[in-house]
Amino acid sequence: GTLMRTCRSDGVIIKPDMPIVPIDRAYLEGARHVRTPVIASTYTDQGGVKTAYAFAFAPTRRDKGPVSFSASDIGLHGVMYVYDYFTGKSSLVPSGKKFTGALGSDDASYYVCAVPGAAGIAFMGQRGKFVGTGRARIPSLRDTPEGLTARVAFAPGEDVVTLHGRAAFRPVATVHGGMAGAGRYNKAARQFAVAGPASAQRPTPTLDGR
Repeated sequence: GTLMRTCRSDGVIIKPDMPIVPIDRAYLEGARHVRTPVIASTYTDQGGVKTAYAFAFAPTRRDKGPVSFSASDIGLHGVMYVYDYFTGKSSLVPSGKKFTGALGSDDASYYVCAVPGAAGIAFMGQRGKFVGTGRARIPSLRDTPEGLTARVAFAPGEDVVTLHGRAAFRPVATVHGGMAGAGRYNKAARQFAVAGPASAQRPTPTLDGR
C-alpha cells in the first residue's frame, strides 16, 4: 500500500535529507497571485551524488495547469533526468532548459530527478519508494568514472531490493557479498533496473559506468 512506499519492511522511514518546502519561485508566484501549480522539493546528497524529489499540486481548481521547473529550481545543475513516479515516464532535460509535465487525475504529481554523475549514471535508488535514495535504505554512495557504488541497508527478513536509474548505456551490476539479480535496460527510455542481492547482509552493489 501507500504507507509501505515510505519505509522499509521493518517500519523504518526512508526520509530525504531535508523537509520538503516550496521552491523559491512558488513564493514569488504566490505574492503576484499567479495561478499555477505549487512545486515543493527536497533532496538527498551523499558523496556529491544528489537526487531531488519534486511534488506539484493545485491548491484550488484555478491553479490547475502545466507543471514546469528547471534543474536550478530544485537544487540541481546541468542535464537533468526526470522520472514521473506515478506514470513511470521519464524525460531528459537539457542543461538550462525546463521540464514540462502535467498534473495527475488527483491534481498532483511527483517526480524523482537526478543528473548523470562521473560514471554517467543518474541514480534513483530503490524503485517503488517515495524517497528511494534515503539514508535508511542507501547509507552511502560513491561516484567515480569507473562506476557508481551504493551501499544498501536491509531490514531483517528483506533479501531483495531493486535499484533503478538512467544511463545512456546498459550498466553492468556487481554485488560485493552477494549475487545481483537479472538486470533490465530499456534502451529507448534509457532506464535501467537491477534486483539484488539474494543473500548478502551488507551488500554493496556497483554499477559500472563502462
